[in-house]
Amino acid sequence: MIKELFCVRGSGYAGQPRLYDTCGLENIWLVDGFHVIRRNGEEVLQIEDPEGLHKAIALHLVRFRKSLTGREIKFIRRAIDLTQGELAHQLGTGVQTVARWEKDKVCIPGPEDRLLRIITLLATSDAENFAKLILEMPTNLEDLDEGPDRPVRFTHDHDHDHRWVEAEREAA
Repeated sequence: MIKELFCVRGSGYAGQPRLYDTCGLENIWLVDGFHVIRRNGEEVLQIEDPEGLHKAIALHLVRFRKSLTGREIKFIRRAIDLTQGELAHQLGTGVQTVARWEKDKVCIPGPEDRLLRIITLLATSDAENFAKLILEMPTNLEDLDEGPDRPVRFTHDHDHDHRWVEAEREAA
């Protein structure tokens, strides 16, 4: 079963959710927060604050995905603005190892997985929430097998520096 993420921003878009496949992930849907433009005869999504959206998606991935796929690792690395070499250095591994994770040739080992999550939390959350998120992480990851798959929504929070944040989770 493919898990679908629904991203929400404001309330201006009244159309159908649109697949955001240009981000490199297959399961990201945008409800609004974008404009459809025509470029060379094709419809293209123009995202409002794409960096903020990518950081919100990366934050969701490291908090709520028990096992990260190669595409998700690559997405996270790009969202936190690191090259493969920079990520390899921070994780204490080699560039080719990171490339193999991103191509799903090998799974990311536990210690590197946790450190990647911590690096991502540091890059995507403010100092006030960082410690809280770190303390929650082991419990969140252990509970993932028990919970049902749910769509995830993101909203553009106008009260806090106009950034994308995950909306409240819907009941099953």
